[in-house]
Amino acid sequence: MSTNKQFYVTLRMKKSKEADTPSLPPVVILKENILYLNIKESVLTILPKLELGISDVGGLLEQVPMVDNDVITITIAKTKEEEPMLECDFIISDFNADVSNENKINNINIAGYLHAEDMFVPYRARAFSDNTLNILKTISEESGQKIKFSNPHDVNPIDTMYWYQDSNNFDFIKHLVQRSYIPEDTMFSYVNTSNEFVCTSLFTEMDKQEAYSVMYSHRRADRFYKGDDIIYYDSYDIQNLQGVYNKKNAYGSGFVEYNLQGGVNSELPYPRKKMTELYNKDKIYDEMLVFKNSMGATKSNPNVYENYSRAMTQNTNLRYDFFAQNISITADGMSPVKLFDKVNITIPSPTEGGTGINDVYSGHYLVTDISHTLTGNSTYRKFLVLSRNGINKSSVKQEYTVN
Repeated sequence: MSTNKQFYVTLRMKKSKEADTPSLPPVVILKENILYLNIKESVLTILPKLELGISDVGGLLEQVPMVDNDVITITIAKTKEEEPMLECDFIISDFNADVSNENKINNINIAGYLHAEDMFVPYRARAFSDNTLNILKTISEESGQKIKFSNPHDVNPIDTMYWYQDSNNFDFIKHLVQRSYIPEDTMFSYVNTSNEFVCTSLFTEMDKQEAYSVMYSHRRADRFYKGDDIIYYDSYDIQNLQGVYNKKNAYGSGFVEYNLQGGVNSELPYPRKKMTELYNKDKIYDEMLVFKNSMGATKSNPNVYENYSRAMTQNTNLRYDFFAQNISITADGMSPVKLFDKVNITIPSPTEGGTGINDVYSGHYLVTDISHTLTGNSTYRKFLVLSRNGINKSSVKQEYTVN
């Protein structure tokens, strides 16, 4: 039987600098008033998102009402004296309040994003003559002193050109990542709950060393000890979207570029790198072209780098391919697992009463999504999404229609 761990939690709300009363002291929200807390970070989104439910007797609606750009500081630690496992500032995006108990208690549901300055406003009209990595580093420096730029694998995109920003920073990051170019690879850029503005690439993350073993155990799922290299879980779900993504893009992709002399047809070779023995792709259709992108007169445009069309098609293809196979697990909040950690999960065999190993879905994955969840009794759990682009051969069945 698992033993739930209790955690020290503090929530402090402070007024924005632009508020009418910015000098008010922070409002401390007692952990007993927390109905639920969920912080989600993902390699596919730019900023971690907050979902928070609190019970309030009226202070946040009348005495110190919440307004746009108010900041909630969330600290989670094992005890008050220990170093926090998570400490982040979130800007309130919106909220709703349900009044109950004869107008005495308000249940307030709050949504917000990690506090990064100048991310959603102001609108910017400016141009850069640089590659996407250096532009993203500039944006990270505009995001406040708490946000630190990180390029752990020294990725170096080859996409220098005139980049025109006609949006806020948040939308411009999405624009850059979609069009960045690393040959036979794809770039990711996101902020994590360690306040790091990370730039990395998919294949460098796939090639790195294993960080943790992940094993199934009801008894030990809530018992991660500092220094362990094994994460235990007590429930899991398997989600496979390969059938949808294959037919959209991932069997094979190409693009057409037009210039003043007519069309230039450029087929895109599928970059092959997998973490498994098999791709989950029908052999008959594997590498067939199912999508073609018409890019216009990019080749004759001196303001666009040479592989602009190839980059947009390749980036979409690799993302559809890799994130089609996912496993969701529940783990102890003490585990220091991070986004893009490479893990080796052992899944019990359903055909052997849980005593054997499921060869097909066990093996290496990358952590692509983490939800930090804390309930009203201060029980801290992490819900992890593990992703990869294939499956393994079964030790029982030897005939396969997948490639």
